[in-house]
Amino acid sequence: MTQFHDSHHESKKGQNMGSRTAPKMKEHLTLGDIRERCTELLPDWSKRRRADLRSAIKKFAEASGKPATTIHADPEIIRILIDKASPQVAGISKSRWSNIRSLIEACLFELDVLTIRARQQCALTAAWQANMDRAEKLKTVALLSKFARWCSRDGIEPDIVNDKTFLQFEAELTDFSLAKNPVTSAAEARRAWNQAASRIDGWVGNPVLHRCRRPTTTMQWSAFPESFKNDVDAYAEARAKPSKFNESFDKPLRPATIRGHVANLRRLAGMLVREGLDASSVTCITALLTAPNVKGGLDLAWGNDEIASPMACQYAHDFVSIARFLNLEDNTLSQLIKFSRRCRRPQSGLTKQNRQRLQRFDDEDALRAMYLLPEGIAARLRGLSDIAYADAVDMRLAVCIEILLMAPLRRKNLALLDINRHIAWPISADGELQITFEEPEVKNSVQLEFLLPAESTALIRDYVERFRPVLMAQESTALFPGGVGGYMTPNSLSRIVRLGLKRELGVEFNAHLFRHFACQNHLRQNPGDYETLRRLCGHKKLETLVNFYSGTETEAAIKQFHKSVLKIREPDTTADFGDMV
Repeated sequence: MTQFHDSHHESKKGQNMGSRTAPKMKEHLTLGDIRERCTELLPDWSKRRRADLRSAIKKFAEASGKPATTIHADPEIIRILIDKASPQVAGISKSRWSNIRSLIEACLFELDVLTIRARQQCALTAAWQANMDRAEKLKTVALLSKFARWCSRDGIEPDIVNDKTFLQFEAELTDFSLAKNPVTSAAEARRAWNQAASRIDGWVGNPVLHRCRRPTTTMQWSAFPESFKNDVDAYAEARAKPSKFNESFDKPLRPATIRGHVANLRRLAGMLVREGLDASSVTCITALLTAPNVKGGLDLAWGNDEIASPMACQYAHDFVSIARFLNLEDNTLSQLIKFSRRCRRPQSGLTKQNRQRLQRFDDEDALRAMYLLPEGIAARLRGLSDIAYADAVDMRLAVCIEILLMAPLRRKNLALLDINRHIAWPISADGELQITFEEPEVKNSVQLEFLLPAESTALIRDYVERFRPVLMAQESTALFPGGVGGYMTPNSLSRIVRLGLKRELGVEFNAHLFRHFACQNHLRQNPGDYETLRRLCGHKKLETLVNFYSGTETEAAIKQFHKSVLKIREPDTTADFGDMV
């Protein structure tokens, strides 16, 4: 959290905002402080509005899962909490949540913690108004509106806007606003400005420098000898359809894996050329994958930590696979294998981001809301006689989540669920539906079988009979029909799940995370039962699960231990202490 920031602007009251702590705020306040002292801090507000603010802060803290006394009145902190909050789980409606955010923003603006609001109230200058009137596209107006009002507030006319202006705008958005993505908002304003200055007749102002924040390592194929591109194409074709008479015969690689190999070869060549390697020397894959070249590339991709970055690990793994397939010299291959071993990252459980997303469901209300969501969506749609496309989309979301809760499939298998090939319907109305995937259709070639309970079966049957036909643009046997061979793509279906959960529960949660969700919740109820999860998730090795989820059941185990201790403490206990010893 930035403590101090120099700013060129003045506040709405003409005070110079020269430091991170504004002149009006003589101390670092928390939302709890503001709630308790709002009469003192906001004397100009009416009694009713201060009461609304107290209620808003209380509800904001509930949705954030943190006490108000621990939430500092800092834009960066509050911005993060707004993004991660789950108002739906806390029972807060969409309109109420909007009012809560508006009240807190108005309060912080009044206390000079913020200088840019979601809806800027500053009027446009004549020059800026003329420019905005010339912008025919509403999108251009929307992207430039906040920037135009910010400039108008500080007396920056369009004809003097330059690169420094946008850098100052981005800095103030970051430090003194609750904009969800300040950097992105500033970049979009910069892009819209350049397009307007270049294409709109009579626009006042000149294009500014385009800034690319992502370092570029990839170079065009034309930067290398043509033989290198030809060799890479030949390699890709050979990995897709390897000859059975080749001494290094391997199974065909998946198209996505081959694309990754090709991209990483190109990236390695680009990185090395930018570091001084002669591009003309990269005539083929063998010339590129020398031990010194690979070592240099891995050094560049390593990162700043003691442990190699995920990208460096992927490079090292791919280059060994390529070298083995091409039968490179034993000395070179052995060196690449050593590099790969050095780059290995210890498997120590879930990523930090996944742990944080799952942590939201430590709360029993949030956990229950997730498990009840599919039936909740279905209940509000079940009585419809005239089904609209939007209703069918919502029911599809309910079925996706229900299947992921009861049968945590990988997203590719979920997207390719076929009514005829993978689903066996029960004979009785209250029977159990069975989902089966044969070995070749599963990532690790392990057959998957799931029995779904009667409640899930009824939900899926209702979707197939009444809602699925509304989604079909062509004949298809897919459970989730789409435009690619009659199926939805895994990315599209995963996006629907992610956006649906954000809308319904206010949580950041993707389709693949349901596998971790299932394992975590089962271990908390059944500490140590990894074998059940191995069969459920279709893992070949028990160690995979143990490495990922060891420690997940620690809390449940500790509670079980406490229960045994408290039982001994009971005054009427008849436990045989001799047996316990």
